[in-house]
Amino acid sequence: MSQGNVGRPVPKRRVFIAGGTGLVGRELVAVRLERGAEVVVGSRRPRPPVPGLSFVVWDPATDPAPAGEVQRCDVVYNLIGETIGASRWSRAKRPKLLRSRVDSTAKIVAAFGGRTTTFVNASAVSAYPGDGVEHDEAEPVPWPEAASFITTMTHAW
Repeated sequence: MSQGNVGRPVPKRRVFIAGGTGLVGRELVAVRLERGAEVVVGSRRPRPPVPGLSFVVWDPATDPAPAGEVQRCDVVYNLIGETIGASRWSRAKRPKLLRSRVDSTAKIVAAFGGRTTTFVNASAVSAYPGDGVEHDEAEPVPWPEAASFITTMTHAW
């Protein structure tokens, strides 16, 4: 194990979490705060202040991502996505599920403004085709011609 960083101060990380008030987002906020990061949450519904945590009002359905906040952060997490388990995936619901993921991701990437940062994009979706074959990240996931809606959505996203 390298001892090169012993005694050196670790720079405080600043992270932006889009969707930080959701089920997974709340847990990620807690972990990042516990690890000493300064956390900025982009949300339609800001919560009461917490030390080390700030909110930026952002409605990804209507607004561009807050470029100033995104560009000041070392890590950007996108957890935005219309809730998958709240109702059936009807013909009316499917475009909302897709747009909520694809559009929010595009807006966040546009907000980077050419600045390089770590970007983690996650949602409760599945890229794997359910074909009974074990897949891993070593190769691209095959996209079957008769892909399910959720697989098609994941690939578009």
